[in-house]
Amino acid sequence: MAYRAETRWWAPSAPTACTFTLGLVKLNLDGSNQLNASGQTLPVYDQTTVQQVALAMTGWTYIGNGNNNWENFAGPMVPRDNIDASSATSVNSATSVTRGRLKGPVYHVVSMLRSLGGSISAANQAAWSFSRTGQTPLSPPSVFSYYLSMFRAPHTGPFGAEFQIYTPTEAVLRGNFIWQILSNPGTDFAPDLSRFIGLGRTMHHHHTTRTRRGFLRDASALMSATALGASAHAQASNNYKALVCIVMFGGNDGHNTVVPLSGAAYNAYKTLRGGLALPGNDATLLPVNTPTGVPYGLNSGLRAVAPLWAQGKLAVMANVGMLARPLTRASYLDGSVKVPSTLFSHSDQIQQMQTGNAAGSGGTAWGGRAADQLQSLNGGPRFPASISMAGSSLFCAGSVVQSASLIPGFDLSGDGMSAWPASAAAAKANALNQILTLDSGLTLIQSANKVRQDAITLNSLLTGAGAAAVSTVFRGTPLGQQLLQVAKIINLRPNSGMARQVFCCSIDGFDTHSGQSWQHMDLLRQVAEGMTAFYSATLELGVANNVTTFTESDFGRTLQPSGSGPDHGWGNHHLVLGGAVRRGDVYGRFPYPALGGLDRHTRPRFPGLTNAGHGLGRGLFKVAVRPTMARQGQA
Repeated sequence: MAYRAETRWWAPSAPTACTFTLGLVKLNLDGSNQLNASGQTLPVYDQTTVQQVALAMTGWTYIGNGNNNWENFAGPMVPRDNIDASSATSVNSATSVTRGRLKGPVYHVVSMLRSLGGSISAANQAAWSFSRTGQTPLSPPSVFSYYLSMFRAPHTGPFGAEFQIYTPTEAVLRGNFIWQILSNPGTDFAPDLSRFIGLGRTMHHHHTTRTRRGFLRDASALMSATALGASAHAQASNNYKALVCIVMFGGNDGHNTVVPLSGAAYNAYKTLRGGLALPGNDATLLPVNTPTGVPYGLNSGLRAVAPLWAQGKLAVMANVGMLARPLTRASYLDGSVKVPSTLFSHSDQIQQMQTGNAAGSGGTAWGGRAADQLQSLNGGPRFPASISMAGSSLFCAGSVVQSASLIPGFDLSGDGMSAWPASAAAAKANALNQILTLDSGLTLIQSANKVRQDAITLNSLLTGAGAAAVSTVFRGTPLGQQLLQVAKIINLRPNSGMARQVFCCSIDGFDTHSGQSWQHMDLLRQVAEGMTAFYSATLELGVANNVTTFTESDFGRTLQPSGSGPDHGWGNHHLVLGGAVRRGDVYGRFPYPALGGLDRHTRPRFPGLTNAGHGLGRGLFKVAVRPTMARQGQA
């Protein structure tokens, strides 16, 4: 029952972080049990606490008073849909057509096996097999499980958390997984298919069961190579524009990404950074200058991309972070100004950076909302305007535009839909199309069917001519391959009809509490090599001036290290790359590295003062780059 948790107490008398173990009994700072007046231990949880946590983890929330009252934890808790403005179309409302719940991958497969009298005999193998569907048993990506409770079902709008791991890619992968179980029963997953033998006694058993399986549940019905939505060819998209977000999960250390080199500032940096100061054993500094002559140093891990600074294609957005209101160090310390909810928390801050909401809620993110606003420029094609190469990404979620997640190298081809002669394959495709276009009147079924239709459209385009025609060489790193896939999709614009798109890629490993020196340099090397290759690809494709790439992260890190790595911080410095960048420069106010200064709390954790609470999105559009996503000729 015990787990590790980090709690931070910020006051002049307590400048350091306290880490403690939370079990069933409350502890003192020295690890001894806390006792009441009668000498009895104090429990951490009571039944009410357990019930409230259970409600919070299953989609309930607190009633607030207006948009900014996200810290009103006084209760009572209510189902999230009851307080949503669109409660008439919510999953949990009394309206019959919206009731129900999408099955997650594990529940889907297990319930199918139970209905067939089957079994799972190898738990470890089963867990690995489920990993391709977005839900590895007992290994959620965060303490908040596999999906966010506020996630909305695509196309139709009601809350449907499980849809976060039911993107077109994951729908295909789930279908392929089920098809493989049914067409090739083994010892790990053993369905009992004897009841289907009588369906075609004149045929070979394996052929009979394979034909029947082709239409069981959601398996191969998800997939087809049939091209739907031919109107996607309507635009040549000569006015194509895109944003590409690279999320550096874990909290990148901005202090060792961009370093001030002017005498006093560098000396202060070096003194406070101690053993982490650059240059060091594993990383050095690459000098760059702003147009006004202010010197900075880029981490040598950025060597591949650094030359683009002098070309005016690379810039830095300084001290970016989430704010609820503009604030100063004094107003932060005296509590007179509201700050973002749960500062310094990975799960909360990465969510807030993507949503642009200091409460972290709402179910949409600013990348997806940008795609919403610009969707009319795409002429209504079926190809998604918002695409993640990093799994289900909140950054790409909009209210209107349905995002898609893709896996580099996977073209969404489905198992079980090919057949000979061609007329047999066409018959399968036609049957699938009838299933997916049937209007059941049930909101969640309609949403699931539209996800499958999106998969068909994506498969058609990704397997079409020109899908792989990018000659720029990318590194074989996960980030490099994600960016290569983005370049390939951009190259599809004459066929897809897209004029505006948003992409999200990611790289993990930036939570460098210890052993940072070489690790951080190597992570930045992967980012720099990926960004440089991608910029070269945009030059090759003729869209370098219309595609802007930028970094994002949970938060920054403390200037003072804790051992061989820094702790969680607040504001951070980010890279922006592309032909629309105004010039090689540092945009925003770069904080002076000093304890107790204007930009510091008790311990140096820069608040994100650059964008006055609007996060990276507003600063990116209004400071560092020329208008990138707007209509041609408009600001």
